[in-house]
Amino acid sequence: MSSLLALLAAVLWGVWSFGTGRYSRTMSSWTVILISGSAAAAVYLGVGVLTDNLIFDARHVMAGLLGGILNGAGSILLLRAYARGKLGVASSVSTSSVLVPLGFSFAIGQGITIASAFGIVVILVGLATFAAPGGTTDGIRWGRSLAPMALALGSAVFYGAAIIVLDIRARQNIYGTMAMSESSQFSPR
Repeated sequence: MSSLLALLAAVLWGVWSFGTGRYSRTMSSWTVILISGSAAAAVYLGVGVLTDNLIFDARHVMAGLLGGILNGAGSILLLRAYARGKLGVASSVSTSSVLVPLGFSFAIGQGITIASAFGIVVILVGLATFAAPGGTTDGIRWGRSLAPMALALGSAVFYGAAIIVLDIRARQNIYGTMAMSESSQFSPR
């Protein structure tokens, strides 16, 4: 069941990534984040209320706010990468965010499975392929493709850090923590 949920999450991430990438070229980054964050917050609040599992306490609110700020920073960097380069390259590089929680797990003494190690190698080979001169075979000069990649890599670091923060608290209170996370992304700037 967890593999199916992970695949569904990957599909939703892809749809979100495509939508935000497409609309970030015609709207401001803040508008895209406002629409995305408010829709997600409404879903978390709605499901939390319907299942009677919506709880707000200090620990989860603070974790949600921190996770939201990290996600918001990742989103801004990713939207800037989309504006400067190819959507496929930026979104692919940004998905390397999974390396951050894997590294955190390893640092706290959790073992890495063979499947995780294989995934790490695949991600690193993909990043090296994108970064290598001529790695993007669509006619983009190497120098122009590095700026969007650097922005997307920065977004991956922020997204990965947010995953760690939110995972620790959302295990006990997913709806309250995630609603706060999404709400902090569309607060007035």
